[in-house]
This record gives sequence, C-alpha cells and structure tokens, in this order.
Amino acid sequence: MIRYTHRIHQLSRRALGLAAICLAAPFGLADEIYFDTISTKRAAREMGAYFGAFGGGMSLGGASFQGRMDGLEALDENGWLIGAEFGFSYKTPLPVRLFTEFEASYLSTAFDADGPISVLRSDMRSINLLLNGGLQLDMSDMRDQVGPFWAGFKPYVGAGIGGAYVRQSNVYFEKDGRMVREGAKSTDWTWAYEAFAGIEYAFSDTFSVYGEYKRLGYADLSGGDISDVNFDLWALGIKIQY
Repeated sequence: MIRYTHRIHQLSRRALGLAAICLAAPFGLADEIYFDTISTKRAAREMGAYFGAFGGGMSLGGASFQGRMDGLEALDENGWLIGAEFGFSYKTPLPVRLFTEFEASYLSTAFDADGPISVLRSDMRSINLLLNGGLQLDMSDMRDQVGPFWAGFKPYVGAGIGGAYVRQSNVYFEKDGRMVREGAKSTDWTWAYEAFAGIEYAFSDTFSVYGEYKRLGYADLSGGDISDVNFDLWALGIKIQY
C-alpha cells in the first residue's frame, strides 16, 4: 500500500511539472513575438521618414563685389534663421545611414559693406529652399562596443542645392561721396547652396536633438553686382522620426 502511494505521488509531481511547462510556453512565445515586433518596428523607423525644426544665429562670411560696387568689402554682420526639414533615411549594410531631405528656412540679417570710396548699407531677408543629401554614422549599431550612452550619438555631414528668394530693403549706397541709392528695395531669385555638419543625439527611437554648422551661399544679387555671398550658420534643432 505504501509503495502504491509513493508511485501516485511521483506521477502527480510529473503531471504538475508538465502542466507548468504547458502554461509557461504561450507566455514565452508571446514575449518572443512581442520583441520581434518591436525590433521590426524600430528597423522600419530607422529606414523611414523624419521631420525636424531648427533655429540659430549666423554671421556674414563674405561676398564679392563688382561693377558699380567694385572695391567694397563685406562687414561681419550677425543675424538669425529658423527652418524646417522633411526627409528620409536609408539603412545600409554598414553602420552608416544615407539621407535625403527638403529644407526650407528664413534668414534675417544686415548686409553692409565698406570700401575706399563706397559705402553700402541694407537689411536682408531671404527664403531658402534646398534639396540636401548626406551620410550619418549611427552609433546605435555599435551599442555592444560603445555602451548605451555613446550609442545615442549620430554625427553626420551633407550638402545641398536649391534656390533663394532674397529681399534687400532700406538700401543706402554711396560712391565717391555721392548718394546713389537711398531707401531702395531689391528682390532676387538666385541659386543657393550649402554644406553642413552636425551631431545628433537620439533619446529614443523617435526623438532626437542636434547641433549643426552650415555654410550657406548665394550665387549673385543686385543684378550681378554682388556674387558669392556666403554665411556661417549655427543651429540647434529637434527631430521626430517615424
């Protein structure tokens, strides 16, 4: 009788163990499916669209003057800019992303120049529309090697080309001691181009902040009297990735 009782206890323990395994299996499978789904969504976001907004300061880097404005030298004036961007990032086999984006920005500054016999004073406003492309190093692909903090950094470089609508107002131009223009306005559509570099830091798969330096240039202004206008721009921005 004791032997039969012991046998029944053994069979009961085995049955309970088998039941526990059967109950745990669906939860383990659910966890596996859940994490696979999260990983798939994250990969899709890394290859998807993003939207960013930025703002910062700028200074006039230089310009060339010819014709009636020959001999002028641009003064180092400060201003500001705001802008937005919409683009796509593309995953590659390397820890490097390709990106393409459309950027729109608004710039405001004084545009002044002095020369031996000439003076130019004006206020400049411009709307810049550019198509950009570039490369970004995604440190998250090296998380195991660099750790979770450094994995959030994403340095990048890029360049772009497009157009700018430039408006100069309150123009004062003096040459040989005689006023040539005062209070005049001029508008120009001109080619615009830029090169930029920055560092982005991702706080999550969808949200990041970045700091960026840009070199923005215009082909010509004022009917060709001013050319190779360029600005140094420093901006801070946020980015939402889908």
